[in-house]
Amino acid sequence: MQTELRILGGLPVTVEFTMQPAERDVGIMSDYVEEWEVVEINGKRCKKSPAWLYNRIEAKKGEEDRILQACYDSAEGMAQDFDDY
Repeated sequence: MQTELRILGGLPVTVEFTMQPAERDVGIMSDYVEEWEVVEINGKRCKKSPAWLYNRIEAKKGEEDRILQACYDSAEGMAQDFDDY
């Protein structure tokens, strides 16, 4: 799955992520984002991992939470679109 968002005060990126279903037997009660990665920056495909960007995301308080929330919102929208058919 993918979603587009602006991070770090306005940088447009595309994030690719994978969702996993709840695992109630181990205490994970809802679906969750297992992995995410930035695959495009400002509309251009990343040829290699942008370590500099991940360092900035990690350094800015709450930025990773914003990215995860965008992933959840995108996945929820996709599920609703699928349910309409």
